[in-house]
Amino acid sequence: MSHNSMSAEELLQRYAAGERNFPNVLIYGTGLRGATLNDINLSGSELGCDLSGAELRNANLSKAELGSAELNGADLYGANLSSATLANPMRGITLVNANLSGAVIAEADLSGALFCGANLSNCNLSQSCLEGVNMRNANLRGAYLGETFGRADFTGADLTGAEEFGQANAILCNTIMPDGSVCNDDCPRGIH
Repeated sequence: MSHNSMSAEELLQRYAAGERNFPNVLIYGTGLRGATLNDINLSGSELGCDLSGAELRNANLSKAELGSAELNGADLYGANLSSATLANPMRGITLVNANLSGAVIAEADLSGALFCGANLSNCNLSQSCLEGVNMRNANLRGAYLGETFGRADFTGADLTGAEEFGQANAILCNTIMPDGSVCNDDCPRGIH
């Protein structure tokens, strides 16, 4: 796929002027740290820039290549990241109600990330750090969780058909396990 190269400065200027549609762009370098880019369309784009602390609420990043983007503390509430590729540290990232179906998030540091209500169906999370990750009510149907590590909260999550789920220290309450059974091992007394 051909990408149109664009500087962070140009993107910010055009966004400030009201433009929101930037599919298939190529942006590397600095200049987007902490930027507010809500409702932006960057589908199919390749972003190798620092987006730490950026606000990309309801952004369209479907099929985007974010493998070398810095996303620590970014807010992607409700964003569409279906079939996107992510890999760099994403500590403290907010992906509440985000669509990550079919995304590849392999070998990523997701420490403290919020995935509440997110769609991670058929997502590849192999070799990722899930320490302190909140997966409450997330859809992980058919996800690949091979060799993930760290204590994550899967309360109310749906893991039906998930592969290689070996989270021995995961928090499980009203969690639908890969085989379809419901696990309540970590529910507070009286709550099931």
